[in-house]
This record gives sequence, structure tokens and C-alpha cells, in this order.
Amino acid sequence: MSTTGRLTILYVVSSPHSGSTVLSTILGNHPDVFFAGELYEIPEPAWIPGVTCSCGLPAATCPFWQPVRARFEQKANVEALHRDEGTFRNWKSLPRVLLSRKSGSGEFAQYAGRLGALVRALADQSGKRVVVDTSKGATRGRAYLALRSREVDVKILHVVRDGRGVVLSRKNREARVPGPSGGYRPAAALRYSVLWVGANLAYVLLFGLRREQYLRLRLEDVTRDPDRAFERIGQFLGLDVSQLRSQVRAGATFPVGHVIAGNRLRLTGQVRMQPELSDTRDQLPPGDRRLFSIVAGWTARLFGYS
Repeated sequence: MSTTGRLTILYVVSSPHSGSTVLSTILGNHPDVFFAGELYEIPEPAWIPGVTCSCGLPAATCPFWQPVRARFEQKANVEALHRDEGTFRNWKSLPRVLLSRKSGSGEFAQYAGRLGALVRALADQSGKRVVVDTSKGATRGRAYLALRSREVDVKILHVVRDGRGVVLSRKNREARVPGPSGGYRPAAALRYSVLWVGANLAYVLLFGLRREQYLRLRLEDVTRDPDRAFERIGQFLGLDVSQLRSQVRAGATFPVGHVIAGNRLRLTGQVRMQPELSDTRDQLPPGDRRLFSIVAGWTARLFGYS
């Protein structure tokens, strides 16, 4: 990609455990797309000693990330970005950003500028015109939107997974009690049901009215009809994704590339779109299913889930 060409930032938002890493990794195998992982982890922990890139090398010596950092530091300060992430990474910062009349200037504008410097460094080093960030934070999405210009376009891809599958996955990964009992922490299903509702509704309210910049996909639609799903993504980004569609349909595996931040799936080196990702809802215990129905059933129906 020419460094003077228009850069597109594809910001992927979702509730955790919704398949965004797998989908974004596949997109990152398009010749015009670079999948960067969850960039909120830059500079820490991604740029501290001991972190490994998905290529297998330490991030500090990775032939891709070394020059990325050098390019970034020509335009912005690493410590300042670290302070920004401490200020704006948490969802608690969102109301202040939305209510502040100065959200287009000052500290928040500087944060957006540093994010822009990082994404531009990634685009220049990779030679790709689309950079994918799966950080998910709503405030970061607002910062990216502040960068829109003749040189930078911003697209929001909202990935929704059936909340019952999300609750099950999060319980198994995050809520198991250490020790031989193998049980779950109390109220885990309630907590994850509430978080699923809150995150997905927030994304719709914050980004959903920007029709040319917002696309919502259900994970189940991607796994069951990848041709149609990737066709929609291609139209959204202005990309020919016919090759990716054929590979997904054939059950191909996709290399992760150079990712130093985000889901530990990146360390497996390759991913595959698995239809079973969308078939876990019935594995949720009956009591948890009833609880989810009470807490999140109305939201699930808004997204087309029975």
C-alpha cells in the first residue's frame, strides 16, 4: 500500500468469546488486510520483555514489530500512549467522553492521534490498506471515528454470538473455581448474561446509526453461510473476498501472521472457522438457560435469536 493511500481502520467490537479473533484472523489473510490483534495491549503488556509474537519470535526481536515500534516512536510517545490506555481503556471512561464538550480536542484528541500513529505504522510496515483492531472497547471506537478524514476511513464490525454460547464459554474459561471440585464461581451465569446485554446494546447505540460505517454480523450466520457473510464483509470494505470465501467453504486453516496482543488463540499459529462455534448454546445447563432467558431474552430476540 502506498503510504499516501487512504487507510481503512476496521474496528471489531463484540462481547468476549464471540468469535471475533477467528473471523479477524481469516480476514487478515486477504492481501489488502493486516490483522493486528487487540491493540489496547500496546504498549503494555505487548511491548514488554517476554511477550511472544504469533510468529514464534519474541516481540522485541520480531522482524515485523521492531520496525513498527520505530515508526510509531517517530510520530508519538510510548509512555504517553501507556497513560492514555490507563485513562481511556476502561468502559467507565465512556460517559466522560460522550458528555464532554471537549471530546474533540485536548487529551482525548491526543489519544486519538496516537492511535492513528500506531495504525499508520502498522499499515506502512505491512503494506496493507486495511488494519483490523479487535480491542472491543467503545471509547477506543469513538477515538478511531475522530480520525476520519480524506486519508483515513473507519469501519465498525459488530460481531454478535448467541449469548447462551457466550455464557457457557466464559464460564468454562473464566469462572471455574481452582481445585479438584471443578465448580463455577457463584452468579457467573448472571454476570455474563448482564455483560452480554450491556456490551451489545452499547455497540448498537454508539455505532449502529452510522449505516455506512457499521456492519453487524451474527457468528452463527458466518459459520452456517460463510459465502453470504464474507460477501457482506467484502462489500462493506470494498474488497474482493472470493478467495477467502472459497477457502472457508473448503474448511481451510489460516495462519495467524504477526499478532502480539490479544486472544491466546493467536499462539496456536493457525485458525479454522468451526461450525461447532455456533452450536454450544444447548450445552448450557437448563438453570443457566432459564436465567439467560429472564435477563437477556428480550435482547436476544432483537438480534434474531429464539
